[in-house]
Amino acid sequence: MAPVRKRLRTSAAARFALPATLVAAITFAGCGGTVAADRSGTSRHGSRSSTRAVLRDSASRPAAPAAPAYPRSFGVGIRTITFVDTSRPTLDYATNPPTLASDERRIQTQIRYPTLDSGPAPQPNAPPAYGYGPFPVIVFAHGYAVTPHTYEPMLDAWVEAGFVVVSPVFPVDNYFEWAAQGGGSAPEADIWNEPRDVAFVLHELAPLVTRPGTFVHGLLDLSMTAFAGQSDGADVMAALVYGKRFRPSRDELPVRPRAVGLFSGAELGGGVVYESPSPAPALLSVESDADYCNETQQATQLYDAVAGAAKTRFFLTLLGADHLGPYGGELPWSSAVNRVTTEFFELVLRPRDRPSSTARIEKTGDWQHVSSVSTAPAVYLAPTADLGDCGTPSPNPPGAG
Repeated sequence: MAPVRKRLRTSAAARFALPATLVAAITFAGCGGTVAADRSGTSRHGSRSSTRAVLRDSASRPAAPAAPAYPRSFGVGIRTITFVDTSRPTLDYATNPPTLASDERRIQTQIRYPTLDSGPAPQPNAPPAYGYGPFPVIVFAHGYAVTPHTYEPMLDAWVEAGFVVVSPVFPVDNYFEWAAQGGGSAPEADIWNEPRDVAFVLHELAPLVTRPGTFVHGLLDLSMTAFAGQSDGADVMAALVYGKRFRPSRDELPVRPRAVGLFSGAELGGGVVYESPSPAPALLSVESDADYCNETQQATQLYDAVAGAAKTRFFLTLLGADHLGPYGGELPWSSAVNRVTTEFFELVLRPRDRPSSTARIEKTGDWQHVSSVSTAPAVYLAPTADLGDCGTPSPNPPGAG
């Protein structure tokens, strides 16, 4: 049986509230002195695909600082790279059937990275801590009708621990385009294009990482990469890593993830069959026992479908939490999510001076009345309380003003 899709409640006020400060933070975080790397017209796979990438960067890179000791915690910088895939269109789902909105897909991609600058996070254009890099990478896929900014507390916690977080903003399912297309559930159909969006971003990012003079050179260690996603973003990452239907996109990846984090995710449905790659990446699944948007059974079905070959695997159950809040700063569950996910990525990707262990993850995740963690196959649980739906779409972290 195909899994029940996630239910969505929309608020008219929230749908059309587009704070200018957030537009600047999310869409133009890389502003300032720029260097354009325009590769329009170059072929990616013969004649069927051409791409161009626009790299927002400072005109000059500061000298790498001396690094006698790994910092206890980094600051968080943010810049944006915009990738344009001219081989695939963007659709307008406000019409029935959908019509052509653009003959290309523009994928703005947030890069959150460690910096030695102190101050409120994230800091646009802060100087990267090159002297301590390159850093392990977490590629994160956002959920439906939100943006990466929605998850800022969690993403920043990863950066503070010494990771670079790469977050594509999906061309249709981000909050701003969702609102522009009239809201509702119709744009969610674009989820089938998003596994390839992720693969495309990494395919274009990889050569920039190896090119001297670019912002990302010496900053990202793509050999140490994890994939993660929440809600629809978890569905996308699971489909890309494990789905047979998306094997062509998986084959385009320049790197294979060593770890996968699936947060409140489900099987994609539509006949997608899951298989475990070899070697199988480490797996962390997170789900609330009170999530009525993505019910526990959906998360456990996905976990059981993909976890079999993983030598390292965990299932973190949040007790009494809703669907989105734990990933956007809602206490006390966000503390458990931030700590366990960080410990998991440290265990697998091993940034310098950041030891972790299975025992430490289990100890961190077992928090009375808040969360529990297990390495055994997930048990099918019915949600313990009906907390409503998937939350109100918004570019803000839950509870933010």
